[in-house]
Amino acid sequence: AIIGAIVAVVAVLTTPLASWLIDNTNTKFGKFRPYLIILPIPIVLCYVGIGLSILIENYWVMLITYTLVFNVLNFLNRIYLASFNGIIQVVSPKMSERTQLMSIGTFFTSLGPTITGFLFPTLANFFYSGDIAGSGASKPMSFTWILPLMVAIFAAIGIIVGFFVKERAVISKTYKQKVKFFDGVKKTAENKYFWIFNISNIFNTMKMFVAVTFPVWYITYIIAPELAA
Repeated sequence: AIIGAIVAVVAVLTTPLASWLIDNTNTKFGKFRPYLIILPIPIVLCYVGIGLSILIENYWVMLITYTLVFNVLNFLNRIYLASFNGIIQVVSPKMSERTQLMSIGTFFTSLGPTITGFLFPTLANFFYSGDIAGSGASKPMSFTWILPLMVAIFAAIGIIVGFFVKERAVISKTYKQKVKFFDGVKKTAENKYFWIFNISNIFNTMKMFVAVTFPVWYITYIIAPELAA
């Protein structure tokens, strides 16, 4: 819960930087495609880093390392998702085509978490408990190897978008968008929806701890420790 709150606060502070990077990206590959091609590599490495950090024996070193890597991962993920969602706005000048692509894309982006939610514990249990109904998903090694491998596979699929989708925004070839960093910060600070969204994320983190995580831990380790054993 503490790490989640830290991540939410850091997200508020780094959002202007993420927006500034995308706003000032002007390449022959477009504004969004470079991030879809390049970012999967450091994102996968961050997942590997998270998996390795939880193996550190010293608790405080582990906690600090995990928090740092997780914040870097969260920052890269936000740029990646913004690029993935943004590119759909420029693949066609026709509103009807963009709407159709968004409808199809929503199905697949919803399908992805469903697949991972089923596949990860199944593989983790199979490799680390010898039984698909075991407790392998709670083993640290499943986060060290299986999760990064799954991320790499899905990232490879995402790279297809970067290489084979072209941005078709109708703008002048001589136009280069340049947004000053502090102008972006000012606009962000003035956007009430930005604050509503991010503050709600902080409260949502605490809600998850109070409503979900804490009762599960309490039941597992206090009320019925023999079940945990």
